[in-house]
Amino acid sequence: MTRPAANPAGTVAAARRAAARGQHDEAAKLYREAVAAAPRDARLLLELGVTQAQAGRNADAARTLEKALKLSPDHPDIHFNLGQLARMSETYEKAIRHFRRTLDLDPSYGDAAYGAGEAYFAQRRFEEAEPWLKKAIAANPRDIAALNALGITLVELRRAADAIAIFRAILDLDPNHTAAKLGIALAYDAGGAADDGLPYVNEVEARGEIPVSLYARLSAMFYAVKDFARARRYAEAAVAAGAGTLRAEQVLAKLTIDAGDFDAAETMLRKALAEGGPQANAWYMLSQINRLGPEAEKPLRRIAADEKRGLEERSTALFTLYSLLRRQNPDAAFAVLDEANALARARRPADISTEMKLVSDTIATFTRAFFDTRRGEGDVGEGPVFVVGMPRSGTTLTEQILAAHPAVLAGDERGDILDLRRGIAGYPHGVEALAPGWAKAAGAKIRAAMFEGAAGERLATDKLPGNYMNLGLIAWILPDAKFIYCKRDPHDNALSLYEQNFGANLPYATDLEACGHMYREHLRIMRHWHEAGLVIHTVDYDALVAEPEPHIRALVAFAGLDWHEGCLTPQDVKRGVATASGWQVRQPISKGSLGKWKRFARQLEPFTRALGGGA
Repeated sequence: MTRPAANPAGTVAAARRAAARGQHDEAAKLYREAVAAAPRDARLLLELGVTQAQAGRNADAARTLEKALKLSPDHPDIHFNLGQLARMSETYEKAIRHFRRTLDLDPSYGDAAYGAGEAYFAQRRFEEAEPWLKKAIAANPRDIAALNALGITLVELRRAADAIAIFRAILDLDPNHTAAKLGIALAYDAGGAADDGLPYVNEVEARGEIPVSLYARLSAMFYAVKDFARARRYAEAAVAAGAGTLRAEQVLAKLTIDAGDFDAAETMLRKALAEGGPQANAWYMLSQINRLGPEAEKPLRRIAADEKRGLEERSTALFTLYSLLRRQNPDAAFAVLDEANALARARRPADISTEMKLVSDTIATFTRAFFDTRRGEGDVGEGPVFVVGMPRSGTTLTEQILAAHPAVLAGDERGDILDLRRGIAGYPHGVEALAPGWAKAAGAKIRAAMFEGAAGERLATDKLPGNYMNLGLIAWILPDAKFIYCKRDPHDNALSLYEQNFGANLPYATDLEACGHMYREHLRIMRHWHEAGLVIHTVDYDALVAEPEPHIRALVAFAGLDWHEGCLTPQDVKRGVATASGWQVRQPISKGSLGKWKRFARQLEPFTRALGGGA
């Protein structure tokens, strides 16, 4: 609370000395004596009100300050302290009125700007909080509390780079600031790069300084980086502590879906809905396990139409509504899907220029001459298997078929190669400057990570689809690795991408034209790998689901494995599958999705035009 200038009267001086010693009850008694002698002295009433608040008697403080305000309606300190009391009682609109009036009277009053920003922040009105927090920082650039609140606000607004800059500014002031380190981690997570935030979490975790209030949020982050053990541990701890329970229960529901226990997951999600939990996400997960019913339509439309909700929640509701409507009225459903993707693009625009440049640079670097010159530098020996292709091209089903073989350890979508690539300065051209021994060491490290936890399996898979960009790097460091490329009808692939709620992780999937260009780029680099001499087995998804056995036998033979009958029934494999295909791969192989795009041929024209003759 702000303390006004001193009153020279002896009683007031004694009151101030008592307050300075922390004897707030004694100070309030003395101030009341002074006010009794001068009942119309607004400054004395202000000091009494502040002291009452310091003593924890907020109701008395509010009454005293209101009396002071009537006597001096343009006193900024009175408005500020009334704003503080209103904020503490969660009467946020009243708090904001008083803070704004404070700033009208004294534009340099940084604490009032912080108070207004904090009041908006507490209501999750982040766009409104941002300018007030910036005013507070302009008044006091070293105000760590205001900086931290602004950083979190920018995380919530999905402006990851801006948030990281703010948290780094805090660390410049206080290198050991725990909240700033965790804030950087959450900012990376919000920007779709959770892996980059992990070192900050690990550092804080090693010091035992993770606050309980972040357990649920971090459980979601650990899930995103596929550290499922820590995701479960933090989620269960959050539930036990009653902190962020709804978010934590959502993570536990995801883990239950991944494990294939759809009945238990449905029970958890229905319970969350009954308790008023995060409805859009709960409905969406029910749609993922084919448990969505017509009762969902009204609440989903209500969420989607509520502009006070965030873009992520509204787009999630619309993706879910599409999955509910698509069989009843395809045209109306696709209009809903367009709206869902428009909201998703508003969060993170679809721009594939970076990917296009990476494709060109990769092709220029990993040439046939490169492999001829640097052959034999990597870690030799069978074992690693990489299943690649456009997302939604059948990579999960292909890995599931291999996972049915007792000699295969299925690794799902691993981040090892991406992490390795990020560590190479100037990638891809930067690989040319790496010493010959680097490739062998890097390959051995990747192999060890892929076989961690193995129980005698000969092969280990990584089915991160986007590794089609990295086949040259992989072939260099693991020259005996096997490559399996999944492809499907381009239009079915595009529709499946457009239907999925990838959040901020796959922006081109939200724009059919960008998706067409990206599909062309993926074809361009795959042609290059063939021309560069890489041995790649192609799994044609359409042919596989139409007549499974011959294609499954060919896949198993390419992997160098003896035939195993269980590969014909991949739906029986008991393992965690943490992808959007988790429900489908636990069903018998079906050709039901073949040609699905034809009912939406008109709507898919932007993709068709962008694809051109590339397919």
